[in-house]
Amino acid sequence: MSITYEALKEKRDAFNAYAKSVLPIELLENDRLSHSELAGHIVNDKDREKFCELAAAMLDANIAYYRPYATIRATPSSNNTATVAWTLIVMGVVEYVSGTAAALVVGGIWYWLASEAITRRVKELTIQVEAHNAEVAGWAKTLKGWEDERNELDML
Repeated sequence: MSITYEALKEKRDAFNAYAKSVLPIELLENDRLSHSELAGHIVNDKDREKFCELAAAMLDANIAYYRPYATIRATPSSNNTATVAWTLIVMGVVEYVSGTAAALVVGGIWYWLASEAITRRVKELTIQVEAHNAEVAGWAKTLKGWEDERNELDML
């Protein structure tokens, strides 16, 4: 399940606002403390329960939003079927209007331009996919950490 960034931001804002109301700022700024460790510093049981509930909701939203970042994408491949089909259509129209010789010339030029455009686009997409796939392991580790933190909160 995927969520929108607006929904994620809403969960983060709700958690951050509540956390600021029940914890000192020094604890919130300590990056080494997990959510469950932060919850341990809350004395009031109802406040701790609400904190855990909002932290779990925020972690669930983070996991749902960033899950696609931890998924390997397939590299694109070029498919010349559409290029050939459009070339034949263009050649047919030109042949009808101007004759066979013109159709052959226009068809050759059309196919060359179309295949160059597709090749460039496939290269661009391949670079994007490879960059994404290079970061998948890091995102998977981050998601695993969030899932572990989520499970810790459930045990409190």
